[in-house]
Amino acid sequence: IVQATKSGCGPVHGIGPERPVHPGTGLVYNYAWGRSCVDFNDSVLRYIRSRADLEIVVLSSSLGQYVGAEFLHNVTDQGRNRVVPASVEGSKTAIMSTVGALRQAGKRVVWFSPPPQTGKNFAGCVERELSGLYSWGGQDGCALARAEYEAKRSDVNALLDAIKSAGVPVIRLDDELCDERQCQTTLDGVMVYRDQGHLSHDGAALLGRRMQWPRLVIERAR
Repeated sequence: IVQATKSGCGPVHGIGPERPVHPGTGLVYNYAWGRSCVDFNDSVLRYIRSRADLEIVVLSSSLGQYVGAEFLHNVTDQGRNRVVPASVEGSKTAIMSTVGALRQAGKRVVWFSPPPQTGKNFAGCVERELSGLYSWGGQDGCALARAEYEAKRSDVNALLDAIKSAGVPVIRLDDELCDERQCQTTLDGVMVYRDQGHLSHDGAALLGRRMQWPRLVIERAR
């Protein structure tokens, strides 16, 4: 297994996300950072093409930077750089171009969805709940209300649905974590999340065993 990761930069060839102004207190990504993301993905694609022994490519991203209203996209069009608003359609086109390049290189591809999230940090709630302390949170303790998750991540889910409809296999974590009402933040007494949107180490290992990720990747990648 070879991992290629750049924080905040998803595996979307040809797009460099920019966020010149953050609506809250988070990170700002400027033009130079956007171009560094494009250059990084170019280098990863070159590496993958050079490795005949790599058979399957697993792609994943939180995807918020590819659909969020506060983001701009640094793209290359006919040899010139330009900046356009982030959009589901533009990101779908870039993702399908990425998948096409990988398949042309003889690789099978599968996409992993990000975990359900609403922007709230439920890890702190779970930590207090497991410690027997007073806890705050969503529906039924520290679970995420599914309706809130689907409302706040509607653009991300629309992008996942779009690439799936276009022929990219998508492994959805909400299939395991959510029912019709809520999404769990603990499983078998294990904290699934470490913050508002990242899996904890133990949570990832548990989900991997429960969902049989290696089997899913091998069976679904194409």
